[in-house]
Amino acid sequence: IKREMNRALLHLRCWDDGVGIPEENIERIFHKGFSTKSRETNCGIGLHWCANALNALGGRIWASSAGDGHGATLHILIPVNARETSTVRLAGVA
Repeated sequence: IKREMNRALLHLRCWDDGVGIPEENIERIFHKGFSTKSRETNCGIGLHWCANALNALGGRIWASSAGDGHGATLHILIPVNARETSTVRLAGVA
């Protein structure tokens, strides 16, 4: 949990050690229709929908990457009610 502008926010980070995200695409991955995959199998709306949903909740999502071959990290900030933070449990976590 971190505080930003007098709000409690849960900061989730999901990372991999894959191909990374080229600098020119780091913002574009959240644009509607953007995808590096085939148009036959992908619409390019998943991360766009995630960004819209998080914005509607007062949160945000962004990506970071050291570039090709160095993996990537998705950062997700979700506002939380400070009174409930002591009782928050994640599935599968004791």
